[in-house]
Amino acid sequence: MGRWRREIFIGIFLLVVAAGGLCARYAGGYDNNSYIQPGEYDPDASRQPEHLESNDYGKPGNIDSHAQGYDQNSSDGFDSDSQEADRLRSLPYVSWNPVDKEDESKMGVVFYKPKKCRNGINLYDSQAYHTADIMDMKGNILHTWSCDLGTWATADIDRDGNLYVVIDGQMLCKIDWNSRMIWSVKSGFHHWVSIAQNEDIYSIVWDRLDIRHKDRTIPILNDYITVLSRDGKVKKKISVYKMFGDRIPEKNLNAIYDATYKGASQVDPQNPEESYTDVFHSNTVEKIERDVPGVCKKGDLLISIRNIDLIAIIDPFKEKVLWSWGYGILERQHSPELTEKDTIVVFDNGPRKRAYSRILEVDPRTGKIVSEYKANPPESFLSRSGGTVQNLGGGNVLITESERGKAFEVTKSGETVWEYFYPNTSEEMRGSIHRMMRLDPDIAESIKKRLANN
Repeated sequence: MGRWRREIFIGIFLLVVAAGGLCARYAGGYDNNSYIQPGEYDPDASRQPEHLESNDYGKPGNIDSHAQGYDQNSSDGFDSDSQEADRLRSLPYVSWNPVDKEDESKMGVVFYKPKKCRNGINLYDSQAYHTADIMDMKGNILHTWSCDLGTWATADIDRDGNLYVVIDGQMLCKIDWNSRMIWSVKSGFHHWVSIAQNEDIYSIVWDRLDIRHKDRTIPILNDYITVLSRDGKVKKKISVYKMFGDRIPEKNLNAIYDATYKGASQVDPQNPEESYTDVFHSNTVEKIERDVPGVCKKGDLLISIRNIDLIAIIDPFKEKVLWSWGYGILERQHSPELTEKDTIVVFDNGPRKRAYSRILEVDPRTGKIVSEYKANPPESFLSRSGGTVQNLGGGNVLITESERGKAFEVTKSGETVWEYFYPNTSEEMRGSIHRMMRLDPDIAESIKKRLANN
C-alpha cells in the first residue's frame, strides 16, 4: 500500500536522475551520518551474546560514501520544498477500489460463527478517511481516532490506548485516545508499524542511496528498518541494501544505469506503474519475541521485501541475514508472521503469473510449505497490492483483502467463520483496508476497561 504517494516520489526522483542532478535530501529526513552504529542498541538487555551462525551471503556493491546523503543547501537537482513537489504530494491517494457486483450490498459484518472464531476486538485503519476504529465481532464501532495530516498507511495500538500512525511517506506519529498529537517523527515512513513487547516501535523508512555500478554512481530507493523508543527517539536504523544489495536483479541495476547515463526509461515496461529504482519495497518488520531453536533467537526481526519476492529473518545487532525464503515461490508478498508452532504464515499476493492470492504456511527449519489457503475458485481471492494475514492461534487466521475492502477469518480447514466489508462506498467504489488486526488479549482487556470508564 502507499503505492501512489511512493510513486509520486519516484516520479520526481526520476526527473532528477534524467537530468543528472543530485536530489535535495527528503525534507525532514534523518541525517545519514547520525545512524546509530551496530552494537550500540540492544532492544532486549537480557539477550545473551551467543547467536546462531549465519550464512555469508556476500557483500553488495560498494556504497559511494560521498553521495549517501542529500545536500539540503545544494541548488542542483530537485528542490524538495518547491511548489511542484507540494503539488505532486497533494495528489489524492488511491484509497478506493471498484466494488464487485456481488459485493454491492455487503456492508460491515456479513457473516459470523462465534463458536468457531477466535473472538476479540478488532483494529483497522481507513486510508479513505484518515481514521482508525476498534470494533467488536458484530461490527459495532467502539472507538475512533482521526488525524488529518495525510494518507494513513497503517496503525498500531498500545495498552494505554495510544495509536501509532504511519502518514505515508511523511512521518510516524503517536496520538492519544482523544486523537491529540503526542509526538511525530518526520521522514519517509511507509507501509508498517508494530509495537514490541518491550514497547519499542518498529517501522520502515525509505530514502535515496547512491551506489556504485559499472564503475559509476547510480541512485536507488533504499529501505531502512527503523527502531524507535516509546517517546519517539530513533534508536537504530538498519540498511536493507547492506544485507540484500546482492539480491537486486542485474537487469534492474542496468536499467537504472541506462536511465542515469543514456536517457533510457526508468519504468519497467511490463509494470508501467513501477520504477526500477524501487529495488526493495519492504513492507513488514516484526520483532520475534522468543527463541526458535535452529532458526533464530528472541530479538531477531522477521521482514518482507516485496520487490525481490523474499521474506527473511535478520539479526539486528550483527545486521546479518539468518534465514530467507520465497524466491521463485512468493510473488509480491506481504505480512509474514511467526505462529505458535514456529512456522511462518505469509500473504502471497500473486498478481502477475498466478493471478490469485493465497496464504502460505512455511516451516523455516525445512523450507517446506506445510499448509496453503486458496479460495474456491482461486481467482475470487486477489489483492494485487496490500493484504495482510494474522495468526490467531488454533489454526485460525485473520486475512485482510485490502483492495476489496474486506477482512475475513478462516479456520485450519479453510472454513470462513467471520467476514467483514468496509461499509463506506462512493459511486460504486469501496474504501480499502490496509490491515485488520485482532488485538492481543492483554491490550483488548485494557481497552475494555478504558471503554467502561468513559
